[in-house]
Amino acid sequence: MLIRKLIYISIVMVFVAGCSGTSHLKQQDSIFPIGTEIINDHFTGTAWLNMLAPPDGLNTMYAGLVTFEPGARTNWHSHPAGQILIVTQGEGYYQEEGEPKRILRNGD
Repeated sequence: MLIRKLIYISIVMVFVAGCSGTSHLKQQDSIFPIGTEIINDHFTGTAWLNMLAPPDGLNTMYAGLVTFEPGARTNWHSHPAGQILIVTQGEGYYQEEGEPKRILRNGD
């Protein structure tokens, strides 16, 4: 049985002291490019998406790398088929409706 829950995800990137602004985000070490800026009603602040594996005729799942500027977050929203989060850098918060928020860190 698929249970649909609203998910609030707020990823706050943590950087070395003295580094700030989006120029540092674009220079960080990563095996993938940062992607394109996300412009929609699900995000507050600046975030970028690099669609690593888009859905196609055989697969409805997809994989994307989302990078958040410090203080950026997503608004309450749902993922009908669920979602897998992997934190590759920094830390942030994850919360399901009616549950306490959880801190996510690099490697979670």
